[in-house]
Amino acid sequence: MRRAVLGVALAGATFGAAGCFDVHNVDPGVHLIDDFDDGAFQPADPNLTPWGCYSVNPATNQNYSCGHDGDTMDASPYSLYLDFSITDPADGTQQHGGAAVSTAAETPENLAPFKEIGFSAKLESGNPPLPSSALLYLELHCRTVPATGSRSPDDLLVLAGVDYHSDWKTFSLELNSLVPPPWLSTQFQGGNVACLEHVDNIDLIVDEQLPDGKTGAGVLHVDDIYLR
Repeated sequence: MRRAVLGVALAGATFGAAGCFDVHNVDPGVHLIDDFDDGAFQPADPNLTPWGCYSVNPATNQNYSCGHDGDTMDASPYSLYLDFSITDPADGTQQHGGAAVSTAAETPENLAPFKEIGFSAKLESGNPPLPSSALLYLELHCRTVPATGSRSPDDLLVLAGVDYHSDWKTFSLELNSLVPPPWLSTQFQGGNVACLEHVDNIDLIVDEQLPDGKTGAGVLHVDDIYLR
């Protein structure tokens, strides 16, 4: 089931227009996406729009907000947090509800020259607690890339799941390890690298894996997102 965007809490998390193939080339080396130290929602990368947050899938009682606080990975001034509580409606179907933080590219970015994307994160369970099966994904969207198979404007992406903790942990993901999600039958013309060459959104998503009719709450903290 595709996780549908249901709302945006902060202005600016809009997507590049489909069919536009102008690409913003990012210089290789270490490229900071954002460390949140200035307490602002504008990423360090000026081509990206301000961070926003949203809920995913048709769950009910969607309460979510995002902001900055002093709970950080490296004793720096700020990190970005996402506070959420989501209910899976009692309708006999698991909806895979959750929430996410997101930034969009004004012009699709070419990330293919980089080897990895890194970030620090912690995911704390709330009240009611998150299921132990909850998932944390990094998604790179590429809506302008020609593709075949199952697709919609929100479908075109590559992703990787990470083994989250309730304490801070730093993750380093090889970009070539990100693949289309298993719930879609999508192949990019030019292979997965074509998606990396036209990235128009960077999302960190919590899929709560809620059983039908249950509610789960938590807080995701994110810090120091970079390319290398």
